[in-house]
Amino acid sequence: MTWRAICREAWRNVTSHTTKAGILAIVFALFSLGLATTDALTTRQLLADATTYRTVGASIMTIEAQGRIDGPACNALATIPGVRASGAVRTTRENLTTAVLPSAPIPVFETTAGFLNVMGTGGTSGVVLSADALDAVKRNVGDELSLRDGRSVTITGSYVYPSDGRSPGFGYAALLPAAPIEPFDQCWVDVWPVSPQTRSLLSTTVNPDSSAQAENPTVSQLNTTLGTGFDGNARFAMRITRFVPALAAGLALVLGFVAVRRRRVELSSSMHAGATRAALGLMLFLETLAWVLPALLLTPFVLHLLGSGLPTGDTAALLTTSMRTVALAACSAYLGICAGLLSTREKQLFAYFKDR
Repeated sequence: MTWRAICREAWRNVTSHTTKAGILAIVFALFSLGLATTDALTTRQLLADATTYRTVGASIMTIEAQGRIDGPACNALATIPGVRASGAVRTTRENLTTAVLPSAPIPVFETTAGFLNVMGTGGTSGVVLSADALDAVKRNVGDELSLRDGRSVTITGSYVYPSDGRSPGFGYAALLPAAPIEPFDQCWVDVWPVSPQTRSLLSTTVNPDSSAQAENPTVSQLNTTLGTGFDGNARFAMRITRFVPALAAGLALVLGFVAVRRRRVELSSSMHAGATRAALGLMLFLETLAWVLPALLLTPFVLHLLGSGLPTGDTAALLTTSMRTVALAACSAYLGICAGLLSTREKQLFAYFKDR
């Protein structure tokens, strides 16, 4: 058979419903796309859990040593791969007493610039208020805040510090950027993915003190409500849908095999008439494309919808992982087609005819 004759025969089989391409396309799309979607939803939930873990500050580790934290060393931790931000903070005896709310002074903390990055805000001058403090004084970022003693200060930033299990003290507070000349009390570092090496990193920011009264530095997690660690790779590897690609491949293999075996009389008859197995294989390849291609084209659109709202990198990872399931199913369908064709014998034509 010539290439043109093979294409013409495949087209005739598809349009005359000999291939049953419509039914096969629906069945293939239902289980391959359905399984890929299930896996995508599970993966999306893992991504959401990781985002929540970071959002509540569980990825932030702190070390506390009163008056012994080296501010520049703490800030320098941010240059290490995997460290999202780091900075030092110290308590003061001062309060920010505002003219509009003198009965509720705001505790003041002096910080390095890096600490403001840990809190998700910025500013090199003025004052940074927590969201609760900003709401209490009825001001916005950029406004001048009048103090009871007649002075004023510019509000250069704001941060959110909800009561969701984080260490208390910063929910109603003011942060003042300070030059890292004097030592600080705490160093905070935000590391993602969570690394067991963080404790060692934090210990490098503590200035030595050989006095007998020196207390040992205390390393802790800012928020322990979601556990002390988040191993995203392990959770992904052990997710309940991890066998979905294999399941989709197995179902597609059976579907392809059945799609050919139900036409064993027609195929063995063609072999008896002189058609080569290679020509029949090429014809079946084209026919299979007719019921595999719709699912392959539809999958990116469905998965793109599932990934809406996620960061670009997470959406791409979600799309790649789930597309792999459908692509593997398509390849398995072709293997099933090959297995079905190879198991079809010309000399069994009359036996097939009798069993029909």
